[in-house]
Amino acid sequence: DTCVRLLKTHQLKGELDERLFEEKAPTATRSKKEKGAKEDPARAEKDALEEDGSKLRLALKFGDLSYIAKWLREGGRSKIDEQLVPYAGDRMTLLSAAASKGHVDIVLRLLKARANVESPADGNNGYSPLLLSCVNGHAACVSALLDHGAQSDRTNQFGQTCVEAALTCGQEATASIVSSLAAEAHTARNFLREASNLFLTTPP
Repeated sequence: DTCVRLLKTHQLKGELDERLFEEKAPTATRSKKEKGAKEDPARAEKDALEEDGSKLRLALKFGDLSYIAKWLREGGRSKIDEQLVPYAGDRMTLLSAAASKGHVDIVLRLLKARANVESPADGNNGYSPLLLSCVNGHAACVSALLDHGAQSDRTNQFGQTCVEAALTCGQEATASIVSSLAAEAHTARNFLREASNLFLTTPP
């Protein structure tokens, strides 16, 4: 079903990619890349991006906030919304990957650095950071993203909202959080609308 396909895409394939990455001989790979870089500047830039993404993926695997903070200080802020992190045969933005893995401290640090809370989802089958947090059951990340303005009505490739996708995957807790906060936001908007109408229609 939908949930099984989702989990296979965003978890099993991702874990396989990580194992394959860890089994490579880093020294041999690096020397080969350095040799190619001298011959082709464009390749050198591509290799640098791939190495950057691989390091970020390992940092996310172990929840290494210090490395993420260092990366941001050393120029990463300018690339914060790029799809750098290899995952499940595709690439994710750093915020999407952190939200998917449930690292709320990293999510908050990225949001503080002005990462796009909707985080371009072109390569993620329509899964925004909020959707990824919901289907993986990461309640703290869901709350953090909603507090920073994430849209709960965005849909994935199957046309499901956050609540629908979470329920499909058996994540009642995250579905409940989104539903509750969405209801509160709706009530607040109605109150402001009514107050504005009253102000406009009341004679001076």
